[in-house]
Amino acid sequence: MLDPSIHLTLQHHFGRRQPDSQSTRCLNVRHKDAGCRLCVDHCPVSAINLSERVPIIPTIDPQACIRCGVCLVVCPTDVFSQALPPEATVLRTVRDFPPAQDLTLICPLHPQPQQNQAPPPHVIRHQRCLAALSLPQLLALTAEGQRHIWLDDSFCHACPIGRNHEIMLQTLIGGRHLHAAFAHPLTLHSHTMDAAQLAAPHPVHITEITRPAYTRRGLFKVLGQVVQQRTSEIVDNLSSLPPTGPVPVSERMPPHVPASRRRLNQQVQALAEQGSPGQSQLPTAEVPYGNVALAADQCSGCQLCARFCPTAALHFESAASTEQPD
Repeated sequence: MLDPSIHLTLQHHFGRRQPDSQSTRCLNVRHKDAGCRLCVDHCPVSAINLSERVPIIPTIDPQACIRCGVCLVVCPTDVFSQALPPEATVLRTVRDFPPAQDLTLICPLHPQPQQNQAPPPHVIRHQRCLAALSLPQLLALTAEGQRHIWLDDSFCHACPIGRNHEIMLQTLIGGRHLHAAFAHPLTLHSHTMDAAQLAAPHPVHITEITRPAYTRRGLFKVLGQVVQQRTSEIVDNLSSLPPTGPVPVSERMPPHVPASRRRLNQQVQALAEQGSPGQSQLPTAEVPYGNVALAADQCSGCQLCARFCPTAALHFESAASTEQPD
């Protein structure tokens, strides 16, 4: 448990309301024996609970939640969402810089924002924990590998929610593996992982995402992006709602490809198009992709794996369906 004064300080810095929860996307709702506890186990303040009765629904305690944003990253099915999250503002702010302009990101709790040891002369202060940056967002920040992005994690060890640091590093390592898979230069860095490249502390120019400077034309561009993003979020939420009225069991929990997965696939596709030719396979170590191997001698053909897959990534083909007509 955090000290109450520290808890209030974190809520003050991270601001905004707690993320929304769309329980119909939860793996535990889809199947009572799914056993997923990623959000519960990774929340640094134990603000997320799973109901003890079926259906097992994840809920957020608004008083305990510090709005760090980690639950949005660790959930594989986008149960948690947030209207206009600060990470989207970070992406819009970074797009205003030239693609080759290297940048450093710091969190709002950074004790020495005016100076930094990373090479970039420009620093962007995020509105909450850097662990809230997802893998597709980190890849987007690099502009398909053209820009070096530094995450200043030099003070994470002293942070009251320092356990988030491991999540941030896992995301960073995943981005580095994807860049390496397509022969892109290493453009994602952190102070702890790339300490050899750090120099003496030097003055930096700070950009606050809460007070971005826009021209009139830039303001209208941002407003258009916000409207487009909100429209996309609304459509995505509506598409994942369960059908109403009497429906077959197979249609009560329709599959839903999370928006975060679609964004990641888009970023990986961009890396593949600009990367080394002839890349045929993507190594799955440290990245959220995998190859499903079937032990044919143990499979009973029950089809549960395909029926309960939340994204319809699995398809069951029976012998009858694969037979060719004479």
